[in-house]
Amino acid sequence: MGLQNSSPILSSILLKLTMLCVAFFSITGCDRGETKAKEKTQQSGIEKVIYYCPMHPEIQQDHPGRCPKSECKGMELEIKISDAVLEDVLKSANENVLAAVKTIKPVFTKRDIFVESNGYVDYDPRGNYSISSIISGRIDKLYIKYQNQFIHSGELIFEIYSAELVTAQENYLYLINHDSSEKVMIEAAEKKLKLLGLTDSMLEQITKSGTPMLTIPVYSKYEGNVQATGMDGLQNDFQKNNELDIKEGMYVEQGQTIASLVSTNIKIVLLQIKTNDISKVRIGQRADIITDDNTKIPFAGKIEFIEPVFKDESKTVRVRVAIENKNADLKIGTFVKAKIKTRSVEALWVPESSVVHLGKKSIVWVKKMGNYSSKVVETGIVMDKMIEISDGVTESDSLSFEAHYLSDSESFIRTKNEDE
Repeated sequence: MGLQNSSPILSSILLKLTMLCVAFFSITGCDRGETKAKEKTQQSGIEKVIYYCPMHPEIQQDHPGRCPKSECKGMELEIKISDAVLEDVLKSANENVLAAVKTIKPVFTKRDIFVESNGYVDYDPRGNYSISSIISGRIDKLYIKYQNQFIHSGELIFEIYSAELVTAQENYLYLINHDSSEKVMIEAAEKKLKLLGLTDSMLEQITKSGTPMLTIPVYSKYEGNVQATGMDGLQNDFQKNNELDIKEGMYVEQGQTIASLVSTNIKIVLLQIKTNDISKVRIGQRADIITDDNTKIPFAGKIEFIEPVFKDESKTVRVRVAIENKNADLKIGTFVKAKIKTRSVEALWVPESSVVHLGKKSIVWVKKMGNYSSKVVETGIVMDKMIEISDGVTESDSLSFEAHYLSDSESFIRTKNEDE
């Protein structure tokens, strides 16, 4: 009877003990699970533990619980890991890119800065001479026929008939034959003939013959190539053997230019300097030049003159470079390329391909843990496919060698250091 009466009491006690044990082990199990999750989080670099509903990802909290949505029927929330690396990967492609491409590091060094220019070989204007008529008359015989014809010093150029010169010879002969005692007048007549172009041998010839010379030969005092209308670079087209403007039978005035000679012993190079480079060029700077043809003949010279005005409404200024014409293969009109050293710059340099220019700003792609992030940089001089970086990166940064490969051409590149 005692046991029967006590059985409800014992059953109640046993039930309570059972519930306490269940609660204890449940709490202990949860603590252990959360502890393990935290340990796992610390080992993998996880920032914090987040609980979420797989069916409703928008439901998230920092402690365990159940989904409040009716369709989930009280399903427990699961642990979601928030990984910093994963976040970077999931960022917009126009800010960050995950790729395996060649990288380079900026190099701090000193580089020579050059101005590059194109031009051509031309005659030196200081070797330009004029052949003029010292008397008025008619060109009786012309021995130069075309432009660019080579003339030696002392070579016969033309013969001229002049009524004034014939009259002067007749007066001279009359004084010698009829009034030889008038020494002063004879000397004055002889001097006049010499001023009109007669030489001592010519005077002796007309004195012996007793008759005046109807035409007087004119010889060149200089050596060079013939140019009819003077020299102004290649505008007169030295390469074409055009006929001269002066013809046989034409009358010329005293002092009129018959032709011009340009010396082939001295040559120059005329370079076209762009507007942005004009301030960098100085007289006396060295110019390394190479012919722009299959021969690729190298030579050098120094800048001796910079024209003070723009030529023919162009946006370039012509620079004259004096060179030594030791190489006979260097022909007039040969096109050349030149590099003029202006100064040296010590700075941070990267390949030009590592920089993407986006209007008013330029960016590079910096690599960190396999992930590339765009970054704004300040650029400067470009020289030999290398570009100066004045701000934005350091020597320790790793940059993509081909920045355009990582850039999205369909979108505007965003960078971390610009305002959102």
